[in-house]
Amino acid sequence: MENIFLILLAVLMIALSILVIAASFRIFRKFGEKGWHCLIPVYSVCVSYKHCWNVRWFFMWLAVSAAGTVLFLLSGGGYVERLAGGADRYSIMQYAARIAVRSELQHMLPGGFFTIAVILLIVSAAIDLVYHYRISRSFDHGAAFAAGILFLPFIFLPILGFGSSEVYIGPDGLMGDAAPEDTFSSRYM
Repeated sequence: MENIFLILLAVLMIALSILVIAASFRIFRKFGEKGWHCLIPVYSVCVSYKHCWNVRWFFMWLAVSAAGTVLFLLSGGGYVERLAGGADRYSIMQYAARIAVRSELQHMLPGGFFTIAVILLIVSAAIDLVYHYRISRSFDHGAAFAAGILFLPFIFLPILGFGSSEVYIGPDGLMGDAAPEDTFSSRYM
């Protein structure tokens, strides 16, 4: 019975993955890109940032995420290892070597690295949140749709890809040839 549940769960996950990939393919076609570009891991996100925001923010997000993850693993890896079972997963020699390396790294690193890592990961999440909002605005949707893309991508990406959002209107929710007087800065600044 348990195996049937796992098989059904695997089939469901594969079907949802295929659906999200097909929706991403259609979204990239709406961007004016080749659809298969959505299959290239880092490049696809970079292209998506290019069309919905700015490529510089992609590199900022990438750097902040990588730095936060590395600092978290260096400073907080012990917490993760204890949760994962500690010495049960390694031989005594491997575990002792890992503790020695970690204690050496912790002596070289300032004590606030865990806090810095958490702050960097929060900044990364904030950039990601704005990015999803920009995707939503690029297809003339709002903040609620952006939250849907963020938390339920297997529902909201197909809506974006296959739905009535046929027109990509640009990163600020403006048509590509929008007059300068139609921009946010000209209205409110």
